[in-house]
Amino acid sequence: MSVTVRDPRRAYQIVDAFEAELADYTGAPHAVCVNSCTNALFLALNWERIQGCEGPIDLVRRTYVGVAQAVKNAGFEIKWDDDYFDWQDEEGCYLLSPTRVWDCARALESKGFRDYDRDCFVCLSFHSAKQLPLGRGGAILTDNQEAADWFKAARMDGRVPGSDKVVFPGWHMPMPPDVAARGLDILSRWNDTNYNPPPLPPTDYPDLSLL
Repeated sequence: MSVTVRDPRRAYQIVDAFEAELADYTGAPHAVCVNSCTNALFLALNWERIQGCEGPIDLVRRTYVGVAQAVKNAGFEIKWDDDYFDWQDEEGCYLLSPTRVWDCARALESKGFRDYDRDCFVCLSFHSAKQLPLGRGGAILTDNQEAADWFKAARMDGRVPGSDKVVFPGWHMPMPPDVAARGLDILSRWNDTNYNPPPLPPTDYPDLSLL
């Protein structure tokens, strides 16, 4: 896809274009990009809390520390569970039960969103060590229009997309336009066999329950 942005004030249009390409590739009705997978998880968990989910959240003791921080910062308690899932069987992708939020930092697949239940939130990472290595960034895939609209406002200080109207207190965590431009370039040449890093085994992570 070729995208030209002549007005620097509209540079974030490149993010819109990358989101559209990512949604088409994954088969998700909506893709909302932010500056990290940790913040994608944080926003998705906040949405679930607003919708009435009370937790606590089931979480294995050994995973990336940002996942536990996103859970706590979203206002949930953690229930540590050693046997909640098998990393290899789940290919590094797991549900943060009882929410509908999936940590899929290492799981990018063509039309892969179709494998998930309706009204869920699949969070991806674009860290340099992940499948789509943009250096930074993350995304939320969903079929929930209302949630997608909320994510787009929440990531931009609670503002209505494309305006300065603030509708609720939000956070500043947009995907930078240059990262989205890289994403468009790489995704245009992408296939599922390009780079598929195996999930890290649990022993490579610290026991977060001790921190």
